[in-house]
Amino acid sequence: MTTRNSFGHIHCSVKQELQVIQSLYPESAVELFLNQTNFESVQNIPEVVELVKMDKDFPIADHLPEVKNVSELTPALEQKLAKKIKSQSIKLEKILKDHELFKQFFGNPFSINLLAFCFNTPATKSLTKVYQLVREGKLAINSLEEDLNVEMKQTKGGKDKRQTNENSISLQLSMQATICMINEHSQDAESLYYFLGLLPDGILVSQLRQVWTYANEDIEKSVNILKQFHFIEESF
Repeated sequence: MTTRNSFGHIHCSVKQELQVIQSLYPESAVELFLNQTNFESVQNIPEVVELVKMDKDFPIADHLPEVKNVSELTPALEQKLAKKIKSQSIKLEKILKDHELFKQFFGNPFSINLLAFCFNTPATKSLTKVYQLVREGKLAINSLEEDLNVEMKQTKGGKDKRQTNENSISLQLSMQATICMINEHSQDAESLYYFLGLLPDGILVSQLRQVWTYANEDIEKSVNILKQFHFIEESF
């Protein structure tokens, strides 16, 4: 596990600062996700169509001019959309760019990477599943977003302030979705993650076996699950 012992003693005061993360353009955010995953549009066309149907505000008319609203999609029109994606007359990148799933992350590369890690886990491999978790997480942090909007109005924050707030929301969404997915894999792994978060210096796996008596399953299994989601890493 990682440890700060290797850094030695810090002989100066450490101040906590909010860093503004450079956001990606929507097209670049989608490209980053696709590069980090093995998502193939040809194999996953039915799921892409289902993903579009799940987003009630998806601008379907930009892709199928004869349809004004997603609710108007019929099985025949769904097949037409699928054929256009397969023939690449409608680019997968453009559909994902317009989808709520990617808009929620405001082009934050860290959040996009967490989204990719979620998708890449063997038991997931489903964008609709990830989107469902993100929507649930969105409901959970709506109050946070409202508070940030109020703060923006009161302080009249500039571009950096807005971007910092967006980064906070996007990271909370991606973290919330990932934790929910970890919970579905193993509640012990989720509990272990919270426990590790209380340790300032990290811990060796051999030490973890001695202090972590809560687990109802093999400790290595929980550790490996957290590794799959890139929530922990080993340091040698």
